[in-house]
Amino acid sequence: MPQQGWEGWGKRHPAGALTANGKTPVTRELAIKGYITSSAKVTRYRLVEPLRAEGINPDDYREDFDYE
Repeated sequence: MPQQGWEGWGKRHPAGALTANGKTPVTRELAIKGYITSSAKVTRYRLVEPLRAEGINPDDYREDFDYE
């Protein structure tokens, strides 16, 4: 499946559809923070390029990259 931005995510994933419809308190910001902090700290560097590919500036989430 080709990669798409956040705007296409709700069409491909049921949880994304709920988020897109406003039926869950999960925001884009929380999803990004969860994506980063769910990875082991030593491997978070691998997330930088996928975030940039989606138009997200990893520097805006430096605190989450450094989170223990």
